[in-house]
Amino acid sequence: MSQQARSVLSLTITALTIIPQYRIVTPQGFIAASAGIIVLGVTERPASAGELVAVTAIGTAIVEAGGAISQGSVIAPDGIGRAVAGVPSVTQVGIALQSAAAAGDLIEVLLS
Repeated sequence: MSQQARSVLSLTITALTIIPQYRIVTPQGFIAASAGIIVLGVTERPASAGELVAVTAIGTAIVEAGGAISQGSVIAPDGIGRAVAGVPSVTQVGIALQSAAAAGDLIEVLLS
């Protein structure tokens, strides 16, 4: 499980719902809850509704896995903003730089 990330660009958004740390989010401040949705990046810390939160938009980020993921796999958001294996160009949020054995694992992802 990774604890490193290299943020090249971090943006601040207002969370419109409670957002846990290391979740994939939209530019509007929601958790990205489906594949194919426009994604801004990954939260750097948890946030309550109405709170400002930093989001890594470019670079690498730590993301909570929603299941097993192989290193090198394309990732997409699951229903609660965790990373799951996706389909290139259709659902791609990034590429897993590490493997996840199970849901809840933290992995480093190269955002795209």
